[in-house]
Amino acid sequence: MKPDRRFMSVAAVTAVLLAITFQVSRVDESDIPPPSRPSIFQWPQLRTTAAELAASLRTALEKSDFETAEQLCTQAVNKLPQSVAALFYFHRAQSRAALGKREAALRDLNTAADLGLRDPLAVSGDPQLGKLKSESAWPALIRHLRQPPLPNPTSPIRNGIAMVDEENAKLAGSDHFLFSFTPSEKQKTQPITSRTDVVGQLLTEWAEDGTAVGLSQVLYDNHDRKHSDMAWQEFPQLSRVKYSPSAKKAGLDNGFQTQCAFNMVTFGNSSTALTGSFMWRSQPRLAYTNSSLMTLVAERFSRNQLYLYPEHRDYDPDKGDVYAANTPYMIISQGSSYSDKPFMTAVAATVAALRPDVFEMLQTKGGVFHCVQMILRRSQRFVKSDEDYLSGRAHPVVFDGKQLNIERMVRLAHEIQPDDIPPFGRLTMVRDDLGIVGRDYFDIADREVLFDTPLAVARSFRSMVPTKKIRVKASGLDLNKRDLTYHWVLLQGEADKVRIRPVSSDPALVDIEIDYHERFAVQPGSPMKTNRVDIGLFVHNGTFYSPPAILSYYFPNNEQRTYTPDGRIKKVVYNSNYADPAFVTGRQWVDEYDYNDQGRLVGWIRTLKGEFKKQRFTSAGQLVTRQDERGRSLASVAVRYVTTPAEPQKAPVLKTEPR
Repeated sequence: MKPDRRFMSVAAVTAVLLAITFQVSRVDESDIPPPSRPSIFQWPQLRTTAAELAASLRTALEKSDFETAEQLCTQAVNKLPQSVAALFYFHRAQSRAALGKREAALRDLNTAADLGLRDPLAVSGDPQLGKLKSESAWPALIRHLRQPPLPNPTSPIRNGIAMVDEENAKLAGSDHFLFSFTPSEKQKTQPITSRTDVVGQLLTEWAEDGTAVGLSQVLYDNHDRKHSDMAWQEFPQLSRVKYSPSAKKAGLDNGFQTQCAFNMVTFGNSSTALTGSFMWRSQPRLAYTNSSLMTLVAERFSRNQLYLYPEHRDYDPDKGDVYAANTPYMIISQGSSYSDKPFMTAVAATVAALRPDVFEMLQTKGGVFHCVQMILRRSQRFVKSDEDYLSGRAHPVVFDGKQLNIERMVRLAHEIQPDDIPPFGRLTMVRDDLGIVGRDYFDIADREVLFDTPLAVARSFRSMVPTKKIRVKASGLDLNKRDLTYHWVLLQGEADKVRIRPVSSDPALVDIEIDYHERFAVQPGSPMKTNRVDIGLFVHNGTFYSPPAILSYYFPNNEQRTYTPDGRIKKVVYNSNYADPAFVTGRQWVDEYDYNDQGRLVGWIRTLKGEFKKQRFTSAGQLVTRQDERGRSLASVAVRYVTTPAEPQKAPVLKTEPR
């Protein structure tokens, strides 16, 4: 069956939009253009409008109502940014060809091609557009449609500034953009650093003998509107990202960096946090509780982008460590505003110290900041040996600037040779151990899986089992294809409650058992408390260990559990301790579990706090509505869990209602 080409599918819409670039193109003189077209930066807000127009357009085309279709397309090309309108120019050409407006249809097709349409089969095979084949302009149009995909719009770096503007914006997803720049030859002629301390002397010496790559191929992106700007003057070769007025208006220049990606090695910072509501959190915690954001962060890291953020109240003595995960995708600094500054200097100096051939290999494979993360962790003041490196203290969720040793970092960076570049590790969950919401734990949705990414996997221990039993597969990449060994380390957790066992003689495949953890110290003797277990994977290539890939399990702090000696859940008291409301909904009750003489779970009795009201549930999670004199269920109904606000500006709480 031949495909129906009357209307492009949603997948085709996405493909067209991701292939386009922002260019000036011909428009149909018979149409009155809007006074000013929307900015490409407005596209995230205009997606709903585009989807509604596309749905109406599909209906019109299916009915062969070409007059309505033409009108809808005209609305679309006037309401949407020019650079995302290729689809609607294509369909307007279809409608106009059907209406006998042959010249206007050809102009629309050429405009669609100018904007990136590259599908000659969709044009030549369309029954309406086929009516244009006799036109003299047809062969040139087909050649236009067969041209290679348009390159990314690229802007030069001028005077050390990489300008984020509409002219070099390319959609790289539904709500984020790619910006491409050409490194400046002028930046290469600048001194590698203006520092005169030992770090500055080393960088200058290595630059003079050609063994330090410098920073002429690197961007710095301040993402807090210069609130905590790095001392970029110390690195004259470094180019800085600057946001145009239209980019600032769209909010691309502030907060957690998700909307902008760059074609060059980029590091940046945002000394900001979310405050003023029950959803307070640092920027990294915002990401760690959002699987879509973490997928994006992981992808950006693999394309040589690294951002630094302060922990701001997420790792302090009053509430302890409230992070649900630990990853190598960011650097989180201990403290609030400005605590990220020494780390920015350390990252810049470390990258500058890499040898040119090492930098090139890492840049090509997306490994620049894999290497920097290893160097940062290996060079902390207390890390003196491999044993120290393979310990939890070397891989905290939050880094203390007092432990930075920039001289050690640049020396280690410069020691790395092309044939012994540190390897990369990867994690894959082979067998998971997930509970069923409403039966094994209670919340508004499935909330045990936080995210799965190559360097970090995160879970929330919600079900009432005493032990999670999982299987994890490791893999590694060595740029020189050297043999790798695999090393699994409990970075944070109680040693007698975590067991890691190879499945076979292959240490890359392990079975892991994690017992339920009450709140514990992040490291023995530390006053900082946590509810998260971290297990690190390290791969070794004979010279260097990789940075860690980390498996995290978070245990909500608002539960006090009691288990029987044989491991059955006995009682859960839900308290008011802080647990992240992004994925743990508070509740105000106590559950006591009931077993028969054979030890099989019968159900549980729930006592609602403040009401002294008791509810009985079956083992399947249904609410008992009628029972016999012995308390056995005679009738029950299914329930669902929903939220209701407890008080204004406070986190919602959980309640049940009939399904």
